[in-house]
Amino acid sequence: MKLVLLTLAAAASTCFAADLFPVAGTILNAGTNSPLPHAYVFFYPSAGAKLAASSVTGEDGRFRFELPAGSYRLLAGTRDVQESYGTHATGSAFGSAVIVGPGQDTSRLAFRFFVPGAITGRIVDESGEPVEQALIQLVRSTIVAGKRTAAVLAYERTDDRGQYRFGHLPGGVQYYLAVTGNPWYSRGNLEDAPGAQAAAAYAPVYYPDTNDPSRATPISLASGQEARADFRLTAVPNATITVKYSAPAGLQGTIGLTSDGVAGTSAFQVSQQLSVPAFAVQPDAARQGPQLTATLQSIPPGHYTLRMLGAVSGNAFGATVPVDVNGSNATVNLDLRPFSKIEGTVHLPPAAVTKTPLVASVRGSVSGAVGTVAVRADGTFSFPNVEPGRYRVAVAGTGFFTSGLEVRDGGTLKDGLVEVPELTTVRVSVTVSDLVGRVKGIVDDGQGPVAGALVVISSVPGQTVRPGGEEIHQGYQTESDGSFVFSEPAGRYLLFAVDNSDLEYMEPKALVPYLSRSGEVEIQAGATAEKKIPLLPPATN
Repeated sequence: MKLVLLTLAAAASTCFAADLFPVAGTILNAGTNSPLPHAYVFFYPSAGAKLAASSVTGEDGRFRFELPAGSYRLLAGTRDVQESYGTHATGSAFGSAVIVGPGQDTSRLAFRFFVPGAITGRIVDESGEPVEQALIQLVRSTIVAGKRTAAVLAYERTDDRGQYRFGHLPGGVQYYLAVTGNPWYSRGNLEDAPGAQAAAAYAPVYYPDTNDPSRATPISLASGQEARADFRLTAVPNATITVKYSAPAGLQGTIGLTSDGVAGTSAFQVSQQLSVPAFAVQPDAARQGPQLTATLQSIPPGHYTLRMLGAVSGNAFGATVPVDVNGSNATVNLDLRPFSKIEGTVHLPPAAVTKTPLVASVRGSVSGAVGTVAVRADGTFSFPNVEPGRYRVAVAGTGFFTSGLEVRDGGTLKDGLVEVPELTTVRVSVTVSDLVGRVKGIVDDGQGPVAGALVVISSVPGQTVRPGGEEIHQGYQTESDGSFVFSEPAGRYLLFAVDNSDLEYMEPKALVPYLSRSGEVEIQAGATAEKKIPLLPPATN
């Protein structure tokens, strides 16, 4: 009997082992291409958050698991920082899934990890003396979803030796630096003490030591690199900006001064908190309270944007005005106004059923900032605090896309953008369509499937499937088996693949060299087209 039980146990073990597949590889330092010792490795199912396997590599950076067939997310790196498998540049939002199963060679995976780096430096004045409490703004520039995007990543202040350091920075990324500060003898620092020297401020400086943000140069931080950026600040006559405003009782917010910065960002100059007393207001009184005053000191010459933002009882208020400072004190009057609203109604196709909740979004035409809210069960949505401007409004969900947009009240619609005036509730009607299909396939370079290739699907010129003639440009990085899949509105598309995840495919000029060599695909509603596409060589100028 014992022998029978052992035989059955062995058979069960063999059956179980046959359902597992080897997953192994090496974690490599992307900068040196050498093994990364003691790397942390995590495997998660692509469709879930439960950890499937994990380990810490030895000195050789190698790992090995036995996993069931499926699609997995592979994360690896240091204890504090991990990246996704297939990442070519940190911050790109691209990665590749590891496809495990019969016929898949997942025993020789190479994971390139961009070791974090740092940027350090020292800031001095005209005499070479350290500048304490200088403010350094760090801007990161990366290509996200086919478009180069710059955004403020962090701030640091110098210590008493004038030194600063930004640590744990992802390598393989471009960084800009902007510096502002006040001399120790400025009136702002001495609080108008008797005998204080003439008021002065430091002119903003951008790397590499220029006062012109358009001439700023990024630091291309390599994997594991510690770059150095020193600055010399020059004192210039400063000014004080007195801001007079009225605001609702109880408002909490900020008032800030910015100027045009590097790579389309705003350079920060000064900011301070606002707190409006909760004074008594009669029921029939004006919405604003008595006039208040705020003072911004030690402002160097320049062209600025003065912005006040605040909220009370869930309602946002704001005001923005340009200010020119030339060394003389200035007074600015702000009319703080409540933000507008966008309210919408969603119309589904007859008998359509949503498998997942629909999501409404607004995207600023200038800032590119995106806000999202869930569509309510009754088909309505609302964005309660919207600054005046032009926005692209859309509703999407699994198997649905925006096919029609109409402004019913409060605003206008031009070129697919909703114009939102001040102090207005804009009501829109959004029609969604379920005429969606898929295209999936493999990228092959002639020697086999290519993992980590960038596949781009683009609207055929002249085809309109979204309101305002908005074209469709989407990117997909192939999985470990070279596969890709797109879900798009029915229609004709161009499809190509390149070994360049940094391609700015949202920029028409970047697509020109490839579209003439692209293949065409017809996507039909409810159907899946299959394609095997070649890897195109790099474009030549």
